[in-house]
Amino acid sequence: MELTEHLFDLPRLDYFEAGNGYSGSWEGFNYRIFNEKENLRAIVWYGPNCSDKSEVAAEQSFSIDQEGLERIHQWLEEQQKSGRL
Repeated sequence: MELTEHLFDLPRLDYFEAGNGYSGSWEGFNYRIFNEKENLRAIVWYGPNCSDKSEVAAEQSFSIDQEGLERIHQWLEEQQKSGRL
């Protein structure tokens, strides 16, 4: 399998399959991914505050499989590029 380079370094699929959530940020662009049992949900927001104190700019659900994780990478990169910073 060919490895694809991504802007965001996310955990492997088994991390999410175990029910763990993950968050990160890059230059004012913030994201969080969490397991909703049936799928992975990703949210993004902008600015210096945590998600609880910010307006969610976008959110989307993805399948809990390798394809879903790849789609999360792509979606996060699209969101970051189209951001309102």
